[in-house]
Amino acid sequence: MICCPTCGQALPPDRFSFDVDSGVLVCGGRFVHLPRREAHVLEFLLERRGRTVTRSILFQELYRGDDEPDAENVVESHVSKLRRKILPLGLVITSERYKGYRLTVEATL
Repeated sequence: MICCPTCGQALPPDRFSFDVDSGVLVCGGRFVHLPRREAHVLEFLLERRGRTVTRSILFQELYRGDDEPDAENVVESHVSKLRRKILPLGLVITSERYKGYRLTVEATL
């Protein structure tokens, strides 16, 4: 059995948890540690699970008050990296052409 990276306890196979502050996502007995921006993207998409979120909305959410990058394509980079990390845990981010991103959950939450 896999152990939690923060507390060292065994992870039950049916547990789902996500701590935005630490970036630790636990799902299906597996875990992944996400950097701050990727954790924020996941949090935002989880809150809107099953609905499409536009790239510009994600950009505004990620870079509120921070030094903003010049282009919104940084969102694509964060989403791409996040996709690779969460897919083995049963979470899927799909792209809707010219619309945005949608989080779907294959695992039971």
